[in-house]
Amino acid sequence: MNRIEEFSKLNIKFKTIRATKTGTMQESMSFGNVDYEEVLREDWEESSLKMEMESIKWLFIVFQEDEEGNPVLKGIKLWNVPESILDDEIRNFYNEVKRILQEGFEEWPVGKQRRNNFPKSGFNGVCHLRTKGTNREKSMVTLSDGQRIPGHAFWFNSRFVKNLVQELID
Repeated sequence: MNRIEEFSKLNIKFKTIRATKTGTMQESMSFGNVDYEEVLREDWEESSLKMEMESIKWLFIVFQEDEEGNPVLKGIKLWNVPESILDDEIRNFYNEVKRILQEGFEEWPVGKQRRNNFPKSGFNGVCHLRTKGTNREKSMVTLSDGQRIPGHAFWFNSRFVKNLVQELID
């Protein structure tokens, strides 16, 4: 649907949101891969993240499981990022990612998983960074300072997304 010309011209992006029968959402929503070099090079005001968040309109298509676990269309919602969230939470998030990249990305093992010093979902209640996909080695990126780090994506927190579409969920 993102390729339909009319929606493309209006910069409307589709996202399917799925809630359980009790109304919980377990999935955060990704909205783009991080270009680390760009983050290091650009200030917030010129960043592609800011430009993207200012221009995109999201069309959320919301499904909720019925008693048998089947997805039922609950409705749609057209939404764009409010200026207040863009200028506060997302700006602070971007600047924190930039600071970490400048000072040094850190990563350490915790059991079979790996943790890092990028902002998590508790950072601002709106967004966080995490990897996308499961093949860590294929996603590795070498920064201009020699750091090798796995590719990450920007994500809206699941609780934040749930609050956006709460009126559509039972």
